[in-house]
Parts: sequence; C-alpha cells; structure tokens
Amino acid sequence: MIKVILNGCSGKMGLLIEKLIDSEEDISLVSLHDEKNPLENAPQGDLVIDFSSKPGFMKSLEYAYKQQLHFLSGTTAIGKDGYEKLKEYSQTIAIFYSPNMSLGINFLAKILQENLNFLLKWDLGILETHHRAKKDAPSGTAMMLADIFPNPVPVNSFRMGDIPGDHKVVAARNGELIEFKHRATSREVFARGALEITRWFINCPRGFYTMRDYFKIN
Repeated sequence: MIKVILNGCSGKMGLLIEKLIDSEEDISLVSLHDEKNPLENAPQGDLVIDFSSKPGFMKSLEYAYKQQLHFLSGTTAIGKDGYEKLKEYSQTIAIFYSPNMSLGINFLAKILQENLNFLLKWDLGILETHHRAKKDAPSGTAMMLADIFPNPVPVNSFRMGDIPGDHKVVAARNGELIEFKHRATSREVFARGALEITRWFINCPRGFYTMRDYFKIN
C-alpha cells in the first residue's frame, strides 16, 4: 500500500485526487494539507503529492526533503528558483515533476520530440486555451511544448469558459498545415495520470524524473 500525503487538498486537483484515491486498493491517503493545515502535522507516509501554489509547493518540497520522502508535483508557475530547488533536492530524494499529468499530452510531446528535425523546417506556433480562472499564462504545458524546440516558438493563450485544457501545436509552410492537438475534456484525466505515475515512481531511486522517464519504461 502506497501511503500518500496530499498537499493542496482544497484545490480542484486536490479534491479530485482525494476522490479517486478513495476507490483505489493500492494507494491510501494518510493526511490532507493546505495553507490552513500545514505539512508539519503530517503522519508518516511514503510520498508527498503536491498540487498547490508556488508557496505551497516550496513548503511541501522542503517537507519531503527533510523527511526523505518521494515527492511528486504538478504545480505550475514554480519559477526558475522552484525548478532549481527540485534539481538540488533530487540529489537526495526521488522527485517527479510535470506541469501536466495527462498521459495523452505527454505522448504528444514525445511525438514532437521524435520528429524534431522534420518540424524545424516548418513555421511553428502554439495555441493554448484554459478556463477563465487559470492565473498563469502561458500555461506550464504550453511552455513545456515550446521548450522542445531549440528556437523560440510563439505561444498564444486564451482564458475562457470552463475548458480544462486545450493545446495545439501548428506547423505550416507554403500550401499545407499540420496540427498536433490534445484536448482534456475533464480535469480527472490529470488526477488519474498522477496516480498512474505514482505507482511507477514509488519504486524509483533518488533522482529527478519527468514524463520522458516514464515513457521510456512504459
């Protein structure tokens, strides 16, 4: 049984993860945390799952580091300093980070990476659309897709309705256009992805892991 400490339990993703874990046989929640219930009060667990804000992310990462626990986070907009902390602490503990836990969007990223030389001959652009309440723009996922390419790729962001996540990479040249598209129709896809990754990640030794590592094995 994998014992999970969940940080960000009052957010949309935290609530979904709590709901899904309740029906899992091999994963259990040992404690729930947010800014009102800090991690210092947590019982012993195997893994910290974090879907919070940047301050919450930093606190949960520090907690996992001090307690020598596995740490999995999908919190976006963590900044350069947050990313550097992930890399630093991964020398001591196992860390998995992805701004998007959807297996589908990360499979799309894998396809782009594998066909990079071909795509660099085209004009490229990224369009991303999310619900109106999403604060960061461009999204962490859009930036992840843009980082695949060695040269800057323009990103256009839209915030409207209740769209969980829509990403499109467009490649164009004279007379033709290719679209690589992923659409999340429910936020539950991100929560399910996080739990599926947890089952694999819990057996990983210390180090820094991303979706690329997951797809190498799976």
